[in-house]
Amino acid sequence: MTPPPNGERAIDPFEAFNLFTYDSVLILDVSTTPGPLLPGSTRCDERRPLLESAAAARSWILDDMPPDDAKVALLLCEDSDAPRAEIVSRWLIEEHCRRVVRVSRTTMTAGYPFLFVPSLHGLPPYPNEIVPGELYLGSAATANEAALDDLSISHIVSIVERNLLPIAGRTHKLCQIPDTDEAELLPVLKEALPFIASALQDGGRVLVHCERGASRSVSVVCAHLMLTDGVGLHDALAHVKAQRPCAQPNGGFLRQLQGRDVQELLRSFANEARTAQGKA
Repeated sequence: MTPPPNGERAIDPFEAFNLFTYDSVLILDVSTTPGPLLPGSTRCDERRPLLESAAAARSWILDDMPPDDAKVALLLCEDSDAPRAEIVSRWLIEEHCRRVVRVSRTTMTAGYPFLFVPSLHGLPPYPNEIVPGELYLGSAATANEAALDDLSISHIVSIVERNLLPIAGRTHKLCQIPDTDEAELLPVLKEALPFIASALQDGGRVLVHCERGASRSVSVVCAHLMLTDGVGLHDALAHVKAQRPCAQPNGGFLRQLQGRDVQELLRSFANEARTAQGKA
């Protein structure tokens, strides 16, 4: 089999969810059977030659509802139609796009049925899914009831400077800190990381947010990944950025995450977790 061209690959449903909710991109359904459509997408007519149909579908989207970034494409297809998706992917990469990703329509509709609505206006702001089915990251706007209900989020960590009231029906942890280089991250991590770990251990889903979802909340999520996955800051931040490109802790937080105090705290939490597992 010919290897896929650079910029083309299959992705997991949570990655497709993040791409769809974060960016405005070209979306085509290349399945041969009718099915629900994501808002802003269209189907390639299976009665016409494949690339002719794909070209017509692309032109229709660009004329009627052009995405912000038409150089990135998301293809949906049934598993049996994967060869069709690969052909369209190659054509798009060769002629129109710098990046093309494809995902199973069946798994998308099963995991994210709430996305398949007639209009984008019917969707709330969603956070990005960092650990599938467990950990979410976003701005303050994503801590809305509709998004929390759709994603079955049970716990919220708010990393902000202002006071915030908890949302009814969710367990809430408020960690108040400004987004400045001089702010002390360690006290926040001492509160937030055990809260996240306990929620996940109990089968909950956790949203970590700050105001923009770029610095404070990203720092906490990176620390969680460093703790649970045993990775360094570089790898943790790269993972987060892959799902939320605006992620960028301020310089002070980056220095602290690599500093001795935070590293000692993470080692302490890791040792406590191992001890608890040994007693279980």
